[in-house]
Amino acid sequence: MSSLTSMEIAVPAHARAADGGASRGKSLVFDSKILRGSVASRAFAAQGIGSDVVHRPELAIERIRGGKYDLLYLDLRQPDAMHFKVAATAFARRNGAKVLAALSPDSGQEVLRRLDQRLDGAFVDPIDAELLGAKAAALLPRNRLVPVENEAVAPPVEGEELCLIETTLLRRSATIQQRLGDHLISDSMPSSLLESLSKCVERARHRRLENEQQHGQGNRRLDERLPVDVVASAVLLRPNGEPCGPAFPVLVGDLSMTGARLAHTRSIGNQRLALRWRSLTIPNAWIAVESEVMRCETIGRFYEIGVGFDMWGGGHAGR
Repeated sequence: MSSLTSMEIAVPAHARAADGGASRGKSLVFDSKILRGSVASRAFAAQGIGSDVVHRPELAIERIRGGKYDLLYLDLRQPDAMHFKVAATAFARRNGAKVLAALSPDSGQEVLRRLDQRLDGAFVDPIDAELLGAKAAALLPRNRLVPVENEAVAPPVEGEELCLIETTLLRRSATIQQRLGDHLISDSMPSSLLESLSKCVERARHRRLENEQQHGQGNRRLDERLPVDVVASAVLLRPNGEPCGPAFPVLVGDLSMTGARLAHTRSIGNQRLALRWRSLTIPNAWIAVESEVMRCETIGRFYEIGVGFDMWGGGHAGR
């Protein structure tokens, strides 16, 4: 039997309202629960809005990037990195689409704060289906043109994925930098050491890719790792979040929504780290994250440290 969590429900894009009115367009419904997604799609269909319904974050991201929708309805009840990546992708590729979100009573206000009020509407559980449909209808005028199937979509802009990652991580940066202050500032890394570290990281990356291709070992993180080459300040943290010792420079070799690979001259055990680096995609911005060391292994004469980001102050999200 196929897993229910991977099932998709499709309501034709030309669905009509009960009164025979013209179509209002097409929506993407992303909800981790099948029943809730079905309820939302029926509420939209009653207003003349067709729906594609998906239940996995990675599939929602794929649909947003590859399709054209008039409305994006996002399940953001779980404040984790993958759900926020769906939201970040929606805001970057919305192309005029309206964005609605379903929130939980516990985390709703925090989610709204992190999304900078870019939503066109938010609903907190329990959600009234009629109210949801009415809100969608108010956002989309009648006789809205339904996108042509297989319409060409512009390719992703270079650096877009990295910008999504940094934009998401930036949400908590101000709080972390305010709390740790000057403890996050380290000496610069000597150019000769930086060059040696960069070469070592690049060789390790190639060996890893070859090994994955030969033995089918996939990415252990939840989403794509992007190669970068940026120096960050790192400071060890005590369990209570207080800094432990002076900050030191590390090289960030790759970055994802949920973690990073660092390179350093010495081993770092299973401890917590705060990292800070100048954003590669956001002008005049500094990114600060708290993380947990997941592994530390030798690469040549240096060490590679895999860290998982603590997105919400209560544990890491990946590695």
